Amino acid sequence: MTGRLARERFRALLPRLRDRLLEEQVALRQAQASSLAVIVTGVPAAGRSESMSELLEWFDPKFIDVHAHDLHQDPGRRPALWRHWQDLPAKGRIGLFFGGWYEEWLHAACRDVHGTARLTASRIRALEAMLAKDGVQLLKIHLHIPPALQRKRLRKLAASD
Repeated sequence: MTGRLARERFRALLPRLRDRLLEEQVALRQAQASSLAVIVTGVPAAGRSESMSELLEWFDPKFIDVHAHDLHQDPGRRPALWRHWQDLPAKGRIGLFFGGWYEEWLHAACRDVHGTARLTASRIRALEAMLAKDGVQLLKIHLHIPPALQRKRLRKLAASD
């Protein structure tokens, strides 16, 4: 019963929360003092794409940029995390990052042979420290679901192909 009350309360608060989010986006845009990078990560089939779509419905799309990178695309002779530097939001703007630099860390951790995951983690910490000094606010969202539900969703996705 408590869960149902919480859900009903959330639904009642939702319109005001959406209005408040838009107000904050306008305030960010007008102040031009900082920017916001929202990084959405999570396990496969946890609803990452759906969550990104939902977030996009809540924001004013004129002042938001969405970024997703193909990890298999070779950035050439570029510094680590270069592809993300190019996409960082300007002051007054919001950037939504599907996986962000954490996808690179996870990829490195899964195939780690020579300590690349540790090096990637160190680079991420340095990048985030630099972003904080530059006035970029970070919002990190990680979506997780129980393994049994993940297997069920993955089977359903595989069957629909």
